[in-house]
Amino acid sequence: MPTLQEQYFQAMQQSQQAVLDAFSTWTRTVQDAAGSIGTNPVQVDPAQAIDQYFDFAAKVLDVQRTLTRGIVERTTSLTEDLANRAAEAAGGEDSTGL
Repeated sequence: MPTLQEQYFQAMQQSQQAVLDAFSTWTRTVQDAAGSIGTNPVQVDPAQAIDQYFDFAAKVLDVQRTLTRGIVERTTSLTEDLANRAAEAAGGEDSTGL
């Protein structure tokens, strides 16, 4: 019986294949449509397009990482403040027990 990780990767591979198949169909459709119009398609360097896509994705992840860290820092600060207030109200001690 495959492990959960193996099942996940199998599903990911199947999803990626489905995307590639759909993209191939889309590409053929666009090529057929462009051919019937008689226009020249714009030349795009695939390697450059891939690099630009993943550079953008990396920047998005970096922004999300910064946001998540900020949320955790603020939440931690709030939690500590509330714990200190609760300790003070309960007996005058702070959360460190001093």
